[in-house]
Amino acid sequence: MGTSPRRPWAAFVLACLFLALSAPSGALLLERDLVTAGDNLVTFDSDSGLEWLDVSMTLGMSTLDVLGDPLHQSQGGDWRQATRAELEALVASLGILFLDDTVHAAGQAGAQEFVAKFGCQWSCGDGGFDFSLGLFDESGTPTYGWIGYSATDARVDLQNGTIGQTTSSPFYGHFLVRAAPEPMPALLLGAGLTGLALFRPRERG
Repeated sequence: MGTSPRRPWAAFVLACLFLALSAPSGALLLERDLVTAGDNLVTFDSDSGLEWLDVSMTLGMSTLDVLGDPLHQSQGGDWRQATRAELEALVASLGILFLDDTVHAAGQAGAQEFVAKFGCQWSCGDGGFDFSLGLFDESGTPTYGWIGYSATDARVDLQNGTIGQTTSSPFYGHFLVRAAPEPMPALLLGAGLTGLALFRPRERG
């Protein structure tokens, strides 16, 4: 006798699931652990493929401190200050399209998500604006910026001036990034191949 497919619809469904879930669907910010399970000190941006370190991890550190800090290098290494373009792209992915320190209601939800994931360093919970404050790389020079939100509005300023390599403050940290592979498509591909193997044709006697 010839061969007859066993449940061909199942393999078809698995293939469609892989294609649907692995296709780009907009940026997602996913929390990851850095040191211990559940610390959520790393935020993965699915759009750029970058991991961002919680700003609170670098409070009170200068740029020179951060670049040579053994703790951050021991956790996979390769942390560096984000560039202006990287930070602007992340902010824009959250629906915040202004960078001039004006107040806008449109970006409130995105700014609130940013501060929730990157940590609040200034005016936290006082009824006004909660801010994430940090340094980023502006053509090789540390530059100071902030992202904040209130109950109704957002406030962003990424053009607040440069700071020396050795300058530090207990009120701001650093926007640090490193490259990270996105594992989801690979996992889905593996699941799809496993499904195809399980539902391969079998011989009939």
